[in-house]
Amino acid sequence: MFKTRKAAFQAALSSVKDAVNSRNTIPHLANIAVERHGDLLRLRATNLDIEIAAPFEAEISADFSGFTFPMKTVTSIVSAIDDGKDISFEAVMVGNKLEAVTIRSGRSKIKVPILPLADFPQLDKGALPFLLSLGSSSFIRCLSAVDYACANEETRPYLGGVYLDATETGLMFVATDGHRMARRLLPTSDIDDPIEGMPKVIVPRETAPLLVKHLPKDETLSISLSDYRIRFEAGNIVIISKLVEGNYPDYRRLSPASHKIRAKINGAELKAAIARVLTVNTEKGNAVCFSFDNTSATLTSREGDAGSAEDVVTTACDGEIVVGINGAYLRESIDHLDSDEIELDFNDPASPVLLRKPGETETHTIIMPMRV
Repeated sequence: MFKTRKAAFQAALSSVKDAVNSRNTIPHLANIAVERHGDLLRLRATNLDIEIAAPFEAEISADFSGFTFPMKTVTSIVSAIDDGKDISFEAVMVGNKLEAVTIRSGRSKIKVPILPLADFPQLDKGALPFLLSLGSSSFIRCLSAVDYACANEETRPYLGGVYLDATETGLMFVATDGHRMARRLLPTSDIDDPIEGMPKVIVPRETAPLLVKHLPKDETLSISLSDYRIRFEAGNIVIISKLVEGNYPDYRRLSPASHKIRAKINGAELKAAIARVLTVNTEKGNAVCFSFDNTSATLTSREGDAGSAEDVVTTACDGEIVVGINGAYLRESIDHLDSDEIELDFNDPASPVLLRKPGETETHTIIMPMRV
């Protein structure tokens, strides 16, 4: 039915297989579809919540008929084939019905069962009326800067994703689990189309890392969406996802409007100090006590079975404050800020701590304080 190079087929397979849920009980959902896509063939996989499609070049015979193959089996077969080899898929017919395919490469041939393409689910159906285009790298950068803060709980499913909010200044990306909140602004100058009237949507936490992983960089990203579904296309990759239903909290109210004390610190030095004091923190919570004065911050981890710890980093602070912060959360937030120097804003020990790059306004992270 078709012949292709191992590298081409394997690249498409690697792009789509993350959409397969190996624990499902529906036979088709353990499979990947092979179907025509213009002059190419493409692979398509879905778990009913997300769908990924990727084309590949092939010599297509006149007898080609679409089918689905078991993902695990064919992935193992392709991995075992020598690099640089051709792979052929040949039809195994019973009467007029396609029952299996034979995969050939060199002297090897392996027969694999298939399921019909006609019964394979498809998410790419129905109107997606809102369209916009932007650079894929900018979108990926903003998404990956916040998705770590998504909630992973069933009681508040509306927090289980990244909120996309079209504002006057640009597209805001927000994620929160109730203990921390990350927000990043993609300014309108980086977006090719007007975003006025764009639906406010929540991209599931399971979808976000797949977009970061599989969308090609430095391409034009086309996004089409409705209130219930969103489609991403960049280069040759198409990713479609259901959206999280529910009303997202007003993230603007969660961010402090002003501050009384500001500390400027080297982010790498602060991360290293946090890591050292957390080595003896075996209690759940990762609480670290931060004592700021005008020139330094003293980090302490309270006495426990594993001992206690203290570390000091140089700061430029315009006041004095003692506050408890989840050290693991702060380290992770600094990692996603992409800045050598950081600012921490405080009001009092019971108020949220605001973390940002110096000079930023819309883009920041907030962390709720802890008792220490």
